[in-house]
Amino acid sequence: MKTKHIFVYGSLRRDLPERLLPPGGAEAIHAMRRLARYRGKARLSGQLIHLGDYPGLVDSTNTEVIGDLYRSDDMPRLLAALDAYEESTSAQTRRRSDAEYFRTRRKVRTENGEEVYAWVYVCNRECAGAVPILSGDYLDWIESQTGTVA
Repeated sequence: MKTKHIFVYGSLRRDLPERLLPPGGAEAIHAMRRLARYRGKARLSGQLIHLGDYPGLVDSTNTEVIGDLYRSDDMPRLLAALDAYEESTSAQTRRRSDAEYFRTRRKVRTENGEEVYAWVYVCNRECAGAVPILSGDYLDWIESQTGTVA
């Protein structure tokens, strides 16, 4: 089954100002705008953690992460751009890699309750001691830390 959706939860969120992007983030955002269409907010099972300048996603079944869902008819080009930005590897090679993230398919739920499979980037490193983002929403967490997102 071809996956035509991607779920983003951190520095690629639609409403995150460019001034808060890590290096390379602007190019990744421009690739998203060119190659994908925003579908809306969505959720998936997992725990959001703060890794310093950006968040990460780790597996968890009792918490949810809030993010943005996009659809692309040119997923190979989009994934090539995002894989480079995320310094990721595939789920199949993650144990043999020192990549920061691995990309895998996960079930996400849209605001209207539709469930779709989407590509998502998951932490591929030891995250002990990372600060959990309890709300599951990186934009809310940024706002609580800085007083503003916009």
